[in-house]
Amino acid sequence: MALTHRTLPQEARESIACDYYIDALNDDEFGLKVRERAPASLDEALRVSLQLEAWLKGASKKLDDSVRIRQKVHGSVQPAASSGSSSSHLDERFSRLEANINKRMDEFLDRAQNRYQLFRYSRHLIRVHRQPPSTIVVLR
Repeated sequence: MALTHRTLPQEARESIACDYYIDALNDDEFGLKVRERAPASLDEALRVSLQLEAWLKGASKKLDDSVRIRQKVHGSVQPAASSGSSSSHLDERFSRLEANINKRMDEFLDRAQNRYQLFRYSRHLIRVHRQPPSTIVVLR
């Protein structure tokens, strides 16, 4: 820029460089948003365009996430046939879910208890094997 327009003052060269940069963005709407911020230098135009691009990407990602969430929710909800039968259907479904959760919790607690007893027994065996052979071990 400085070699092309040697006689122009620095401020004018910066303004021309900003215009060239904004025109090179190849997105008229985005370029207009950058121009609205009225950058005084090429560095400021770059900073503004990077900031706007980050905001736009963040907004589009947020929008995509909300659309995905809505699709998941809409896909999982089943329409009710009638209001009277839907509440009894939901009660039955919640009862089945509660029974399933309680069953799984009992199984989990049983496994945890068995593992704890196995852990205690293995610690006991380790202690027994560390003792001299002449001692007698009484299990309780």
